[in-house]
Amino acid sequence: MVTASEARLHKKKAEDTPEGCRAMAEGDRERAAATDTERMRYRLEQSAAAWTKRADLLARLEASFQARSGAAIVAAGQRAQPN
Repeated sequence: MVTASEARLHKKKAEDTPEGCRAMAEGDRERAAATDTERMRYRLEQSAAAWTKRADLLARLEASFQARSGAAIVAAGQRAQPN
């Protein structure tokens, strides 16, 4: 997983990392709990759900990328070794 500080090093926006999306979802949930109107609460809860889904998607993509990168490194190392 990429931490928020690593994201800054790689110049990723918060919304482009699972952790950033989860933080945005939490913020929306907190605002939903504090709002007075039903419509705004609904909108913020929907927004939080969307941020959570995006976080899950980004986490799956990142895990898949790391698995493929690891497999490519192993394959390259096997090709480099003499038989």
